[in-house]
Amino acid sequence: MVRNDTSTAGAARRSAWPVRLAYAYLTLPAVVFLVGWLEWWWLVLALAALGVGFWRLWLRAPKVWVPRWNRRTLVVAAVVGVFLMLGAAFSGVGGLSFQHGDHAWRNAIFEMLVIEPWPVVMTSRAGEIALTYYFGFWLPAALVGKAFGLAVGWIALLAWTGLGLAVFACLVMSLLERFAVWPVVVFAFFGGLDAVQKGIWNRLDDFVVPNSSIEFLDQHHLYAFTAFGDQLTTVFNQAIPAWVLTALIFAQRDGRSIVALCALASIQCPLPVLGAGVIAVAWVIGQPREGLGGGANRLWARTRAAAREAVSLQSVLIGVIGLAVFGSFFASSLNVGVLALQLPQSWTDVARLVVFWVFEFGIMLGLVDARLRHTALWWATLAIMLILPLTRFGAWNDLAMRAVIPAQVALFLMVCWTLAAVKRPWRSLQAAALAVVLLAGSGSVLHKLYFYGRADLGVVQAVAAGEDWRPIRDVSMRRLPVSWWRDPTAMEGYWTQYFGDPDSFFHRVLARSPDVGPHLTSDLHG
Repeated sequence: MVRNDTSTAGAARRSAWPVRLAYAYLTLPAVVFLVGWLEWWWLVLALAALGVGFWRLWLRAPKVWVPRWNRRTLVVAAVVGVFLMLGAAFSGVGGLSFQHGDHAWRNAIFEMLVIEPWPVVMTSRAGEIALTYYFGFWLPAALVGKAFGLAVGWIALLAWTGLGLAVFACLVMSLLERFAVWPVVVFAFFGGLDAVQKGIWNRLDDFVVPNSSIEFLDQHHLYAFTAFGDQLTTVFNQAIPAWVLTALIFAQRDGRSIVALCALASIQCPLPVLGAGVIAVAWVIGQPREGLGGGANRLWARTRAAAREAVSLQSVLIGVIGLAVFGSFFASSLNVGVLALQLPQSWTDVARLVVFWVFEFGIMLGLVDARLRHTALWWATLAIMLILPLTRFGAWNDLAMRAVIPAQVALFLMVCWTLAAVKRPWRSLQAAALAVVLLAGSGSVLHKLYFYGRADLGVVQAVAAGEDWRPIRDVSMRRLPVSWWRDPTAMEGYWTQYFGDPDSFFHRVLARSPDVGPHLTSDLHG
């Protein structure tokens, strides 16, 4: 890591509370899942193990840089807070603003969690099916919705989203050792050079298509990563916990809690956890350790030290829960996909892939500080981003776009460390080049911001003109037909990715006996 030498560093201190808050944020959904799904005797064992493991995490939470509060930091906190609230409000979460088409499925899952008894097992033409999806992020808000009604549940989900953004922003500033607005702004618009790639392949017209996913070159060439701003408006349920997990990894100074953190996050974002594991190994191996030899022997010694550290009490206890409970839960899914290679089939495909590698992440990786380019973290980030586009799981490249999120966070932090270390940015060619690349990489987010903003403005104008808010809200929330709950299998080709086999090991052995049947009796549009 490139340490920055700022004027505010001397006025700062170190505290474990940002890390502890993030630990609690990752742990609460796991606790709600265990309470809501497990049979009582397994629940007692799981909560005991999780309780001991979490207590060890809490006691051994590393101290990170935090600012001392004064007039300047209060102003920065207020500005960042407003920025984060706007981000949460305009993400589409909770239906407060226009939603991407993927929200139809997100909303449906959330409403199922609120209305149906847990574990969610329903009847259909295909027989009994169990809701088996990475819905962990929704569980705290869904619990509120069960207690106080669906409308309050949507508010709770929006608040939970905002809290996740705030937790991540605090961790980022601690890692950068700088309390400022610019890292949050950089993160919000951080992305690959989609505009350049579109220009090379004469596809700039895609930018004028409303609500399109412009990270895809076309439906046949799935080399694509999703910008952070786009992740917030489409896959927030996986992205936010993945961001927090990755930032927590960088807060660690050894490997004692890495397995525990990945296991906790796995109920919310199993695909990003795969990428986080690689990033974590690279980060832990790169930590300075005393008494080790040099060269290859030193690397091997660091690897052995990290492996020994990983066998800690908290990682063993929480790791068993992650593997036995969360792992078996996802293993019951009916969405049986085959991991396949997505190799170029022609010279044109090779050219597309190379252009993607260069302009999606290659230029930015090449511009980070030279000291970072000699670290295991840099090489791990490069390897993940090179390899994942060559894989395919299912109809699209969800594995690549989700498992790459921790590597994207790592690249973002390396860029910020580089910028923070520049003493005179206005005289630095490196800082100027990074600023140009960052500006060019904002195209995907700005595209969404423009079209979503137009849609939100249209709603405001319609309400101001006297139209009823309720039907406008229902359109903006992208609701699936109510009949989807009564017979999920009617959505041919889609439903298997959300449901699992109630006769699987998890549901047969670990889970409580469900209250089976279609339980939707109220009008969800109300």
